[in-house]
Amino acid sequence: MPRSSRVALTVGLPAEGIRRSDGATVGEHHAVPDAGSALSYSVEVFNHIGETFAGLTLPRSQRESLRREEVLSAWSLVSPAA
Repeated sequence: MPRSSRVALTVGLPAEGIRRSDGATVGEHHAVPDAGSALSYSVEVFNHIGETFAGLTLPRSQRESLRREEVLSAWSLVSPAA
């Protein structure tokens, strides 16, 4: 898979269980009529073993390319039992 298709999200979406800097794979790009035909992208958010756990449509401004000097961190989708 080309490196440019993997990105980090620049926003958190708590209602979807997504945090800022989560990794995603970019799918198709398309115009969103409600946004004045601004270009948006379909992305799949993935876990550390590459499984998709969310699919979203986001504007370009809410994703950024991965950089060699960055390290991904892990967090649990499931809250630990109290």
